[in-house]
Amino acid sequence: MLTRTGIPTLLIFASLPLVGFAYAADPNETPSDVDPRPLKSVIKLSERKADTVRPGASSAVADQSDKPKAAGKQTAESKAAPGWLGRVVFVKENARAMIKDRQIAVKDVPFPARVQRVNGNWLWVERAWVQTGDTLTADDAQTYYDEIIAKEPTVSAYVHRGAVYAAKGDLDKAIADFDEAINQDPQNAVAHAERGIAYAEKGHLNKAISGFTEALKIDPKNIEANNNLAWLRATNSNEHVRDGAEAVKLANVAYEVTNHKEWGACDTLAAAYAEQKNFAEALTMQQRAVELAVLPDDKKIAQSHLELYKAKKPVRDVKK
Repeated sequence: MLTRTGIPTLLIFASLPLVGFAYAADPNETPSDVDPRPLKSVIKLSERKADTVRPGASSAVADQSDKPKAAGKQTAESKAAPGWLGRVVFVKENARAMIKDRQIAVKDVPFPARVQRVNGNWLWVERAWVQTGDTLTADDAQTYYDEIIAKEPTVSAYVHRGAVYAAKGDLDKAIADFDEAINQDPQNAVAHAERGIAYAEKGHLNKAISGFTEALKIDPKNIEANNNLAWLRATNSNEHVRDGAEAVKLANVAYEVTNHKEWGACDTLAAAYAEQKNFAEALTMQQRAVELAVLPDDKKIAQSHLELYKAKKPVRDVKK
């Protein structure tokens, strides 16, 4: 499916740096007290709307029976979890993103991201723990980037605001912001990938494919471009768009770059195998996707694809 980091859409993954995401984190590595000074870094772009075309290829997971620690203390899963779990959030650029006692660059956190686990005031947002106060709603995120752009209209600010617009369903404004980012920096792979995702969501497949292809020329390991183009090549209802061999090649890149730990990448690779009628490999990979999916909606999607492969049927994405 198309997605932006953990959120189903068109299989989307995008990262603001011009290199692909190089690891998948473990939610059992929980936050503890560290240097409170925030990292100065851009946020990683990822999935947008939870109801768009493809399951997110970014949702690293570990054994859910182990409870995380917050600030070095062992606690039970938060009672507030039902209000946070599955919520789409935007992480602030000055947030502390933690894996155990290690602070990571905020750019490596999907933008936006879905909350997959909750521990006190800490949220597992697909690739790291962040505090609730360091997250924004879509409306607040738009205001946040409006203010940044008014002061300093940088490439990263336009790409991030574009992602916010996309999450709110305003694809024309999203594309306009991605256009501006590309005008400023034609070699920004993330902007090309994000624009490709937006075009795919609008049903403009030729422009979407061009966007993903351009992103891959710049950054061959870009997760979003590899994953989303692979999904189109594997599942599109138009036989002239599908190409099983290319889909497997692209999906394998996303699978390797995410260290085999993200359910969406596994789901895409399984769909690519199924397009080649290699249902044995599709079943093996899809079972891994089912095991890695955390949120109920994600697991439901993964399970539905597994049932298709058991019946020796490929996935056909008829939404676009």
